[in-house]
Amino acid sequence: MKRTILSAMAVGVLCMSPAHSEAMKRIKTEADYRALIVGNTFGNEKGDWVTVNADGSMNGQFGGKEFSGKWLWKGSYWCRNGVLGGQEIGSDCQVVEFDGRTLRNVRKKGKGDTALFTLK
Repeated sequence: MKRTILSAMAVGVLCMSPAHSEAMKRIKTEADYRALIVGNTFGNEKGDWVTVNADGSMNGQFGGKEFSGKWLWKGSYWCRNGVLGGQEIGSDCQVVEFDGRTLRNVRKKGKGDTALFTLK
């Protein structure tokens, strides 16, 4: 009986996982980042958005505040620094994953908070 309940719970958890998360692929090189991400605008349901530019700049809006920043590639991480609403937000290197529509950034080299953005 316990085995049946545990199996049913495991199937339930797998069914609740977002379908697109299985297709997420980590971007490991600057060349791939440029090919897949650069030149696009990404946003979320809160109305936040960012445009990533080929010259290493970014611009957008978060929480109703203007954002501008710079990005560069270090090893296998995307790194950024910026200003949000006139305040420096500091540097952070992140793991970046993309499934062709959804961009997932995981702060602190993959050990921090996750942010999801959709291609606009």
